[in-house]
Amino acid sequence: MTDAIKEKNKICLLAPTKVLAETAKNIIARENLPISVYIGALDTAVSIAKELQEQGAWLFISRKGTKAALENRLGVKTVSIALDVSDYIPVITQARKEKGVIAVFYYDDISSELETICYLLNIKIKCYKFTTNEEAECVVKQAIKDRVKLAIGGSVTDFYAKQYNLKHIIVESSQSSIEDAIHTAYSMLLLHIEDEKKQEALEIRLERYKNIFN
Repeated sequence: MTDAIKEKNKICLLAPTKVLAETAKNIIARENLPISVYIGALDTAVSIAKELQEQGAWLFISRKGTKAALENRLGVKTVSIALDVSDYIPVITQARKEKGVIAVFYYDDISSELETICYLLNIKIKCYKFTTNEEAECVVKQAIKDRVKLAIGGSVTDFYAKQYNLKHIIVESSQSSIEDAIHTAYSMLLLHIEDEKKQEALEIRLERYKNIFN
């Protein structure tokens, strides 16, 4: 690790759950990387990121929904932590024990593979899309009206599910997905630092030429 990276902690990971945060911290500590971890999703994450950006943070890591919120509202550079179909398997295993319709809360697009898995396992699901905190609360209320027995989703829908007494399970990102995002972000930082050094060297040469001509 270069001294420049040690001095400038420019990567921040915004974790929507404590589980993800702890997993990320363990990976970062093991590999001794200059990455800070904070807990927050959607609106909360945007507030945290805005303050960190003012303090010099250059790149953010988070899950898909929060990533989009950061890009749209702050225009910051981001790396997404993937959520694969395999990450749903532990949750689906728990869901099989419930009788009735299962609500699936998701941001953006739902995987067709997940729907296929549920169909093959004879699990009835009803999908609810949201993109903001307000919409998350609305879909939770709608799921309750639809008399679902259990819901699966992220930290934001979990918050509202607890408020309205809806049984909810959080889908966590796998360690490999978190590692991939961290390694991608670190590689981007190294390239950024290299570009800064090249730009600095170019400016020094231009200044020398300018002095010679003068």
